[in-house]
Amino acid sequence: MQRNFEHIIPTWLVNEADLAHRKMTVALPKRPITVNMNRIGTKVCVSCNNNHAAIEGGARSAFDALKSGEALTDNEIRNLLDWMDKVRVGMWLWLYECLQQGRGGSPKFWIQNRIAQKDRLLVLRRYPKGANMRGLAFWGLAGYFIGLPSAFGLLANNIALISVSSEFFVARHIRTLNIKRVLGGDQEPDYFDVQLGGNSGPLFNLLSGATVFGQCIMPKDSFSEFGIPVVSESTAHKGLSEGEIVSLNNRLVESPVSSKIVPEFKGNVAANVTLMELDVIRAFQYLLADVLRAGTPRLLTPATTTMSNVAESQAEASMHELAIRYKYEQLTGLKFR
Repeated sequence: MQRNFEHIIPTWLVNEADLAHRKMTVALPKRPITVNMNRIGTKVCVSCNNNHAAIEGGARSAFDALKSGEALTDNEIRNLLDWMDKVRVGMWLWLYECLQQGRGGSPKFWIQNRIAQKDRLLVLRRYPKGANMRGLAFWGLAGYFIGLPSAFGLLANNIALISVSSEFFVARHIRTLNIKRVLGGDQEPDYFDVQLGGNSGPLFNLLSGATVFGQCIMPKDSFSEFGIPVVSESTAHKGLSEGEIVSLNNRLVESPVSSKIVPEFKGNVAANVTLMELDVIRAFQYLLADVLRAGTPRLLTPATTTMSNVAESQAEASMHELAIRYKYEQLTGLKFR
């Protein structure tokens, strides 16, 4: 099958954030990776590359509306959700290929397998423009991202975006759901038994005060069972349907708004950017703890290895959280409780 090289950071964003001659380093635990930012990419099939070009076009238009302070349409929010899925999984594929050089092996999934496949969250923040807000920074690229590429953030000039995607992640916050999960290992998908009512277990909240949108993506029957409006059947994933775009507060509770405008932030920009990064790390910790709570009735090697890797990832994420909290305290003089 013919494959083309696809830039994960698209040309429009390279130009937007002046990245043509900038490098970045991903500080993975055992092997730091340094690369020119305009050369981050992976090979994808020709048809996938064409499909991704359409996603880039929609994302660029939505990004322009976002940075201009215009009210976002549901379609523009959906475009940003798709684009963040694409960039998040694309960065994972790129890192995977970097780490696998000379070792063989192939990834378990590709970009097209993960766009609009699971519940997803989009967190947005618009900061004042300025010369010091020029460039691109990524949040969450670490060892735990390799094992669980389900949360990710970036700051492109004065626009911050966070993507979180996981099974029933939004649904469990807007409805009371009792979720039982069994890990499937490397060869089988995880199994979920989800019932309305009961104990939802731990819930997630954001610290940054940013604007939040969510979308449920589940089997069609789950929408009617949980009383969540469904918009359409998925055109990409058989058996799944997509819900409407919902506005959420920072406790991920539905919070209907009259206009989907992302207001310009007024306050300590450096401190709030730090909180946005912290939200990404805390999302990882929430999702990692969710894996540890899952059942493993057959303690075969894949499940045992998963638990060991999750414990290592939690330790790494905790170290990062402490460092970011310390940075915030230095910026503000405030102490976390």
